[in-house]
Amino acid sequence: MILEEKEKISYIQTLMYMVSADGKITAEETEMFYSIARNNNMSDELIEQNLKEIIDGKRISDIVIDIEQRNTKLMLLYELILICYIDRDYTEIERETVEEIAQLMKIETKKIHELESIINESQELQNKLEIALEVK
Repeated sequence: MILEEKEKISYIQTLMYMVSADGKITAEETEMFYSIARNNNMSDELIEQNLKEIIDGKRISDIVIDIEQRNTKLMLLYELILICYIDRDYTEIERETVEEIAQLMKIETKKIHELESIINESQELQNKLEIALEVK
């Protein structure tokens, strides 16, 4: 996915916002955040520059406004939910934040449920694989 500079900044800031939504930032969430950011060709410098704006309380409605393409919005929503699931504790605060972001991006609620279902299925398959390979 190739993002315009404004979208790239909004994307990374939204990911940062989500990681801190429940007030707990786990090592798994941080690792996944950096992995997603780097996979989207975002430098550590760009990440650090934008982290300060999130810490300083930039509003999510001001962040997501620059994300225009529906497929970018959907991929972002998927990655936001994925980050929430990474610590195996998808909290109510995280769920509400995902819903708020989706609403701001004009993404219908059924898409959230569809993506959550896909991620749940994926995790179940991963668990089965780990059991079959005797790594769990």
